Amino acid sequence: MKIIIAGARGFIGKYLQEYFAEHQLVLLTRHPSCNEHYWNPEQGVLDPQLVEDVDVVINLAGEGIAGRWSQAKLRRIAQSRYQATSLLVRTLAQHAKVKVYLGASALGYYGADRGSIELDETSCSGEGVLAPICQHWEDLHMSLPNTRVIVARFGLVLGQGGFLKKLLPVFRWGMGGIWGDGRQWMSWVAIQDVCQILKFCIDNPAVTGPVNVTSPQPVTNLEWTWILAQVLHRPACLRLPKHMLRALLGASSELLLGSLRVYPKKLLDEGYRFSQPSLEAALKTLVDL
Repeated sequence: MKIIIAGARGFIGKYLQEYFAEHQLVLLTRHPSCNEHYWNPEQGVLDPQLVEDVDVVINLAGEGIAGRWSQAKLRRIAQSRYQATSLLVRTLAQHAKVKVYLGASALGYYGADRGSIELDETSCSGEGVLAPICQHWEDLHMSLPNTRVIVARFGLVLGQGGFLKKLLPVFRWGMGGIWGDGRQWMSWVAIQDVCQILKFCIDNPAVTGPVNVTSPQPVTNLEWTWILAQVLHRPACLRLPKHMLRALLGASSELLLGSLRVYPKKLLDEGYRFSQPSLEAALKTLVDL
């Protein structure tokens, strides 16, 4: 199977390279090294020959959302996604007959804060800084004609690196704590399941449209803090007030203080069985004790 991975150098992309290593991979990057191919979404550059006879496209391309969100940062977050997706969709529509196109999105589609309401793929979009970006991004994915299009709404992905890379040292120093009041819901997923879920979606012709890529067992921030502290055998007694986080992070504080209780209804309805549904078990496999 010939698979294009755009955004192959990102956190999820690196895992997918290894997971799909037995297939013919076309890795798109602006700074190619061995076994990678050049493209430049900002300048509209993508060699049509790279998409010939492709079976599957996995589009993860876009600037990372970590860090304080200045207006310039938000423009880069949005435009990097729009430009990459528009270029891919346009090139594929003109030069290839793709069997499956899988595009990334995020739980930000549902808004910044939906309280304790359980959200599934049929839930409406919400309000927040990332919501309109995700909505337009998904529309661009879905515009590819004559192809089965899947949109993966990723939760907080736990693996070696990414979010945990920054958080683990803080907890190991005994400086971990609750964000705000700790009642906000955190919808997460283990990287092992991410890889298996994407393959499941690609292989299953019944799966189309948006798919929540999250564990069926979301936790509150209070539960998250307690479980991680227990796994590391460290105290986590601090509390970071909302006003402090908002002062430090500005609009990006919605990532820590917003509450999104998301349920992977479509995956479960189609029979997917999670390998790491429990946060404690997932963390134990990732943390070097």
